[in-house]
Formats: sequence, structure tokens, C-alpha cells
Amino acid sequence: MVAGFYGNRVIDGVLANSPAEYVRRPALAAAIWWQLPDQVDLHRLLILIDVVGDPEVAEPKTPEEMRYAELRRYIDALARSGSNAKKLQVDLALKIAIPFICLLIALFGAPLAISTPKSGAAWGVAASLATTFIVLLMFQLAKAIGAGGVLPPLLAAWGPNILVAVAAVYLLRKAPT
Repeated sequence: MVAGFYGNRVIDGVLANSPAEYVRRPALAAAIWWQLPDQVDLHRLLILIDVVGDPEVAEPKTPEEMRYAELRRYIDALARSGSNAKKLQVDLALKIAIPFICLLIALFGAPLAISTPKSGAAWGVAASLATTFIVLLMFQLAKAIGAGGVLPPLLAAWGPNILVAVAAVYLLRKAPT
């Protein structure tokens, strides 16, 4: 471990080739400043500060906080170490699948809007709330199934999209033209 001194804080360092971009490093207690070497390489210290980030944050990022590329690198690092990363692989696939569902729900809702115009606005609001609730429930169920290893992570994440797309195509074909 490499230590650096920043202001009145001591921060822990990381190895040069470690995938540390996805972890916020905790700050070490300022009381151990006396353990620093007599000469601190300023260039190396600035690199450490850049890699470490904010020294006052003490917890790792959650998968929801990570960008797509960060999460992919984190999953790769876990896979190289032999850890089970199925839950994170599902989270990675959901970062694309969840935004895509918006288009599918629009395709699903269009035939419902034109099929029963006499039902009124209350039926449309109830149908959209029910559809949203069911889709969110399907995503949570698929996330649990994928994390448990019952389905491959990619299929688990995209399963609700596939079901909604099939239902949307069925309703579009059945809708009066």
C-alpha cells in the first residue's frame, strides 16, 4: 500500500494497475501523519489523489451509482478473482433494458388507447398504472431469478422487455385499423 498526504488528511493509495476507479477509498485517520516518509513524491501524490478521489467518502459505490463501463470493469475484476458476479451482470444488462421498456410500453399502450374510446379517461389511467406496476414487478422478479442463476443474466434482464414486446405486437395486430 502506498500512502500519501493531502492537506491535513492521510489517504491510502492503490497500485498503479488496479481497477480502483469503481471504489471510493476511505480516508485514514489524520492522527497517523507521523507515519509518512520524510520525502513525499508530489507527482505520485497527485496521481494518488486523482485515483482515490474524495478522501472523505468512506463507502464503495453501489452498482446503481456506477456508470456502464465502471460496472463492466468491476464485473471483470470480480470474475478474474473467481467471485460470483451474476447479480451484477443482471444489473449491467438492466442499465440498458430498463430505459428500452419505455418504447415498448408506448407500443403496448397505443392499441389500448384506440380500442375502447367509450371507456373514458379513468379506464386509461387505471390501465397505465396497472401496466406500470406489472412491468416493475416483472423486472424485480427477473432480477431475483437472474441473480439466483435460474436464467442467464442477459435473458433475465431482457425477459420483461420480450414479454411486453410480444403483448404489444399482439395488441397492435388485434387493434382496429
